[in-house]
Amino acid sequence: MTVDEFIAEQPEVLEAILAEVPGQLAQLEPIRPVRPIYLVGSGTSLNALLAVEPLLSRLVPTGVRVRGPLAFLAETATARKGKGFAVFLSQTGTSATTVEAVARARSLGWR
Repeated sequence: MTVDEFIAEQPEVLEAILAEVPGQLAQLEPIRPVRPIYLVGSGTSLNALLAVEPLLSRLVPTGVRVRGPLAFLAETATARKGKGFAVFLSQTGTSATTVEAVARARSLGWR
């Protein structure tokens, strides 16, 4: 996809998100992380995560860290399995580094 195509599809994607997210959030258990929550994305996804970080920081006592996938991989390279929470945002879900970062979080037993 081209950047123009991504931009053109944003209204449709946002409408779908606004319709789906409230129900999905209602199904989640309360989040009580023991360490900071990671928000991971790149490009426009990273920009979106940076925009919500101040709000989430007020809601999550352990803090919020916004990172690109490579920074997340570097910071978790020596992490032990345990409790952790990461949100990955990707427009296509096909970025190799984002896919690898998701796999790392799963291998660590993170939500």
